[in-house]
Amino acid sequence: MTPKEIAFGAFKEATTRFDNAAMVTDARSMEDHFNDFWNSTTPDPMPRDFGSVLTSINNGYKLARDGWNGKGMYVTLYTPEISKTRPEILPYLELKTAEGNFIPWLPGWSDIRAEDWTVVE
Repeated sequence: MTPKEIAFGAFKEATTRFDNAAMVTDARSMEDHFNDFWNSTTPDPMPRDFGSVLTSINNGYKLARDGWNGKGMYVTLYTPEISKTRPEILPYLELKTAEGNFIPWLPGWSDIRAEDWTVVE
């Protein structure tokens, strides 16, 4: 699902909680109203600030920066299975490298300040 589809689902759920008097009464659909809202408040639906990047990663998305040189690189959340032999392993961010390997990843200052993040399909 795209960020816009997720937001529309939340919008639709929240809107249905209101009684009929508060519902939209004109001939336009709920989706039309949502698209007006989305387009007026979110000119670009991709996560651009690092807070949004972390939220997207926590929600299962893979994200990459347009400025990265390697093809196929992205960051994701690695969540290890809980093991009785190694219960101390906690979730962490991992980077898929251009070579296809996965390594633990810590963002640098340029990554935190960057505004060229995109969702990888």
